[in-house]
Amino acid sequence: MKLPDVLETLKGCSDYWFRPVSWQGQGRAYCLIGGCTALVPSESGGQHGMTCWPKELIEDWEIVSARTVLDERATD
Repeated sequence: MKLPDVLETLKGCSDYWFRPVSWQGQGRAYCLIGGCTALVPSESGGQHGMTCWPKELIEDWEIVSARTVLDERATD
């Protein structure tokens, strides 16, 4: 799935997170907060912004549950 498809699917939904497929196992993702992207998890509830690596913007993305990402962090 490409990033525009992910954003369209999640429009208005903050229950799921999304990330480049290459991030699997890293325990991080993005979510939508008030229409903005935020890197999660973080102590502040999300750091606003997006990847600075153009390659990550054009690769395949996936929609994941917050639990999936948090479980990845627990195994570190």
